[in-house]
Formats: sequence, C-alpha cells, structure tokens
Amino acid sequence: MHRTIAWSFLCFALGICDADCVFGRQPNFIVIFCDNLGCADSGPFGSESHHTPNIDEMVQEGMRLTNFYSTCGVCTPSHCSLMTDCYPQRIGLYESEQGQRVLFPGIKREIKPSKTTIAKTPKHRGCATGFVRKWHLGDQREFLPTRHGFNSSFGIPFSNDMGKIDRSIKMYPPTPLLRNEEVVQLESGQRYLTVQYTEEALYFIEANQERPFFLCLPHSLPHWPQHAITNFENKSANNAWGDAVEEIDWSTRNFFTR
Repeated sequence: MHRTIAWSFLCFALGICDADCVFGRQPNFIVIFCDNLGCADSGPFGSESHHTPNIDEMVQEGMRLTNFYSTCGVCTPSHCSLMTDCYPQRIGLYESEQGQRVLFPGIKREIKPSKTTIAKTPKHRGCATGFVRKWHLGDQREFLPTRHGFNSSFGIPFSNDMGKIDRSIKMYPPTPLLRNEEVVQLESGQRYLTVQYTEEALYFIEANQERPFFLCLPHSLPHWPQHAITNFENKSANNAWGDAVEEIDWSTRNFFTR
C-alpha cells in the first residue's frame, strides 16, 4: 500500500490527520461499523469474555475514544446519521410510514438524493468510494448506496433477520445479496457474511491501491441471529454472540496487516 490508512472503529472520526495529510497527500479511510456491538464487547473497552487481540493492537497503535454517542439505539436512524451527519428526524428516517423504528423490506423511504453523504465529499475529491455492507436505508434500486456517492457496493440491503427464513410468519421475501444494484444470491448463508464482506473489502482496497479511497464497512453482525464460520463457531466464551465478535476481530486484522 502506498498511502497511510486512517482508521475508525465503531464510529466515524472526521479530521484524522497523519503524515500524509501534512505533506498534502490524501489519506485512505476505512470505517468499520458493527451492528449491535456493545461498548464492553471488545478488549479495549473492558470485555472479559471476548478475545479480540487484533482490535486491542489497533487501539494500542492508535487511540481509544470514550465519549461517543449514537443518535439512536436501532439500525436505520443510526446508520442515517453515520451517512449524513444529521439527526434522522431532520430527513425523515427516524421511523417508517407504519411507525416502525427501522425500515422493513419494501418500505419506500430513503435518504433524499440531494443530501450530502459521507461518500459524496471524498468522491468529489477524486477518491474511490466503496460500501461493503448492511445498508438499511431503503431497499429499492433507486435508494441503494450507488445512488448516494459510492462507486461500488456489496452486501444486504437490511438487517440479517428480515428475510424469509427468520421472519417467515410475516412472509417477507428472501434476503438478497447485492453487488451494486443487482441481486447475486437470495438467502445467502449468514455464517459466511463476515467472510464475504472481508473478501470484498480487501478486493476493493487492492483494486484502488494506486489512488486514495474511502471504504465504509458496516458489518451485519453481531446483530441477531448471530453466525460464524466453523473456525469460530462454538469457540468463544460467550456462545454465538462471542463467536461473531471474535470473527469480526479476525476480519479487522486483514486490513491493518496489509
């Protein structure tokens, strides 16, 4: 890699400065955002049941922020604020038209196309922008990340519990795995989501190593239902939740060791 990567874990830190900034070169940014990960779920924040050596090392080499607030405790409003730097009430994403606090499949609400997003500014400055994700800000084609400043995207459009398998009583459609705006798989095996996201993120980094880039990686897990690949399944001291967290720690290692 030819540029320094400026990191943000569980939050988006604007104004991160390093030697590249001082000498006039744009840094690379990777934002890792984990759905439902609690304050005490990783080693730097006091977890005694989750083994997270890679996140621990990243914090030792960087900084730990201890005064971080989310605009909401559920997915859509908090993701909306991450994307727009706005309170969700200002742009109509604090609840659905049915009064639900998050968007369910088929709900026709979105970030307005005119709104500045976290991706549009770096894209205008010449950065490659990628979103490997759980999106949860509208699942219709015209609402997806590629319509909001991202050159490419890969992942699921809403929470991993909103598909046909996990909510069959409501008869939701199968959860689609999307590449950009096209469906590549239906009801993909959830145990592979973290691995698929990691591989896609690494592919994006390699493809853009000769230019500055901005990568947003909101993991679907450890949101319920928790899953992990065989290497992590039933290996933690905290059941499926811990398995998912420790796999995310493995995922994180792939980025700062390259």
